[in-house]
Amino acid sequence: MQLSRHTSETSKKLEEKLGRLPLRFEAVARRQDSRVRFVGRAHGYGIILTEHGAAFTLRSKSLISRQTHSRQSEEWRNFEVLEMTLKNAHRHPKIQGVDETSGTSNYFRGKTGWRTDVKSFARVRYEQIYDGVDLVFYGNPQQLEYDFIVAPGADPQAIKLRFNTKDRLRIDGPGSLVLKKNDVELALQAPRAYQDVQGTRRQVECQFRLSPSGEIAFKLGPYDQSVALTIDPVFSYSTYLGGTGFSSQSDEIVNGVAVDAAGNAYVVGTTISTDFPVQNAYKSTGGGFTDAFVSKINPSGTALVYSTYLGGDRNDEGLAIAVDASGAAYVTGVSASTNFPTTPGAFQTQGLDTDVFVTKLSPAGNALVYSTLLNGERRSLPGGINLASSEDGRAIAVDSQGQACVVGETQSGNFPRANEFQTNPAGGFDAFVTKLNASGTGLLFSTYLGGSNTDRANGVALDGAGNIYLTGEVYSTDFPTTPGSLKPTRTASGNSIGFVTRFSNTGAMIYSTYLGDVTEAARGIAVDSSGNSFVTGETSPNSIFPTTPNAIKPARDLGAVYRSNSAGGSWQGSGLSHDVAVNGVAVDPANSAKLYAGTQAGLFRSIDTGGAWSLLGLPGIQVL
Repeated sequence: MQLSRHTSETSKKLEEKLGRLPLRFEAVARRQDSRVRFVGRAHGYGIILTEHGAAFTLRSKSLISRQTHSRQSEEWRNFEVLEMTLKNAHRHPKIQGVDETSGTSNYFRGKTGWRTDVKSFARVRYEQIYDGVDLVFYGNPQQLEYDFIVAPGADPQAIKLRFNTKDRLRIDGPGSLVLKKNDVELALQAPRAYQDVQGTRRQVECQFRLSPSGEIAFKLGPYDQSVALTIDPVFSYSTYLGGTGFSSQSDEIVNGVAVDAAGNAYVVGTTISTDFPVQNAYKSTGGGFTDAFVSKINPSGTALVYSTYLGGDRNDEGLAIAVDASGAAYVTGVSASTNFPTTPGAFQTQGLDTDVFVTKLSPAGNALVYSTLLNGERRSLPGGINLASSEDGRAIAVDSQGQACVVGETQSGNFPRANEFQTNPAGGFDAFVTKLNASGTGLLFSTYLGGSNTDRANGVALDGAGNIYLTGEVYSTDFPTTPGSLKPTRTASGNSIGFVTRFSNTGAMIYSTYLGDVTEAARGIAVDSSGNSFVTGETSPNSIFPTTPNAIKPARDLGAVYRSNSAGGSWQGSGLSHDVAVNGVAVDPANSAKLYAGTQAGLFRSIDTGGAWSLLGLPGIQVL
């Protein structure tokens, strides 16, 4: 039986292909709740396993808005609880976790203190839930499955299900069982049953049977009663909001992804969970309401290599990540904590209001190589307007010498500078570019970049010579550009459009151009071994965005990746066919034809320089 969520076309495709990491079931101490035996948590739902059935917590329609420092997001905070009871089942079946997963969890539970080294399992098996019938729960973060396994000679008609809904159950034309729990409509799709006989899977006719009292059983066609039988319905649900265009958010947001030469994936993001999965962690517990996290996933996507919290006593967000040849991860973001972890000798160790952080983790993920803050001073504008010291690191790249380059936005005065192109802030928020030395103790290059309005950098990449490419969004009409670039001036004001700027490794501006026309936001940039650059972002419906003949996506779509191989003079579109914003892009260092794009609908990959894309997804967390 499969549990999946369907809220939009993109989420359907995401659920079909996302995440191969096993769903983690944790055993519950019997003294905590004598009824609950295991709990599992996943994107959009949770599951509680008891001796007599299961309870699913499903996100309902109440949608609220949450403003973080760097962005606004919509979150689902109300839940419907759907209870499934196994009627006339054995009262005390043997219930055990099977296939122990790597890693443990630790919890702090108020007066009871810490519960540490909590083991988790990929499967939970109920033995003899009925005579000769076992029940197995398993799955991954995007779908839950549970199968009834009927032993030879056992009676499958003993299986009876009941759900705690007051609404009338019905069986529709295709044979699905439809029920409604308040704002959530659920459908148990027509069940399938099969037998494995001498290496061949044989399908068995199977239908729901609904009694007048609301009990659910299975009507089976002929089958070989001397062979085990598996019954596997499919359980899906939809949430109706009176319209489209909304999607659920999990308590984790992935903001950045990187891939090393061995194919390991590194992700960074933000979590409000107190039970985020940790493995070989530098920091095994959170500290503020929001914490950054960093996770490394093996090449097959089947296990965590490490996973750790990163943060202090207040709100911290991990926004971008890069990885070097040794497997060390470089992370940046924003911190409001008074005690964000820094290392001795780091460039800046004292925070002010909200600060950029730049942290290098060891290849094992359990130690800091260095960790520094970047911040300026509070400043006053004409008219008595006082601005807090506020900045965030939105993107990061690292060169072959281990020198990290971070970009973002700042409204601070006296932001750290070195060999700068622009000495002073020009607008409310300005973009910044900062390149640190390999030890994180000093600056090689750091500058403001902006005009008289609000400007921010969202993406950065470095080529083999150490040249810096950055992209983002600008409101200014006087943003620094260079003659002869694609778009040295903008024709409209009032909204943001994209920009692309290239600096030499010593900080000289090589080119700078606007990108777009009416309303655009460039989110990410990557450079291949030949110096070709790829820019990704989103554009508005009424924008006249530059496209090229034979472009894969000549018409407007939120999901797009663009490539320039002419020093910013021209661009080739290689868009995604999914109506979602693309917020990050990476190029495989061993194969420049292989691209990765992080979107609101998941992680996409192209193996032909953007010609075609496939959805890979991430385990249980949504890419923003």
